[in-house]
Amino acid sequence: MKHLEILSFIRGIKTTKYLFVFLFLLTFLNAESQVKVGDSIPQFELFNHQSKWINSNDFKNDKGVVFFFFKGKPSKKNTILKEFKKKYSLFKNLNVKVIGIAEDVIEDINILYHKEELPFDLLSDSRGLALELFGMDEKKLKKGTQGFSFVVKKGKVVYIANIKENTENQVYSALGKFIDTE
Repeated sequence: MKHLEILSFIRGIKTTKYLFVFLFLLTFLNAESQVKVGDSIPQFELFNHQSKWINSNDFKNDKGVVFFFFKGKPSKKNTILKEFKKKYSLFKNLNVKVIGIAEDVIEDINILYHKEELPFDLLSDSRGLALELFGMDEKKLKKGTQGFSFVVKKGKVVYIANIKENTENQVYSALGKFIDTE
């Protein structure tokens, strides 16, 4: 186990350094940090649970939901994940990509992904830079429900879940945005 930790740490230094510089530049270029309906999805590139890069350009010509969840206690983390998992087949039938983002490190994201047997990607935002690009922070996540969702169509944000909505309503509201235009 110690060898894996050391290898992960060494690999993480190189990757984290480049990721930090990349996201820092994106943050600097995106002076207005609060995403609004009608804005383009902020540009980000993060590792998923399998340590593969996922890029926000994946949403340029597609439909998707990007949701953030607080990295607190597992019961809080799992609330919005379980809701998206339960309704995932409905999103899949409408050709909607679902992506979850948390401030956890890749190893923790991987454990959570396999523990919950999730059908969608989980991304690691261990430095909180994607949160910043979307105008989110831990205080907002802690204040509201255990998550926050952005609905994206063809690269534009078309809906942002109300922070006071419970997680089930967030998922149904997001789903409704795709049914309305089908």
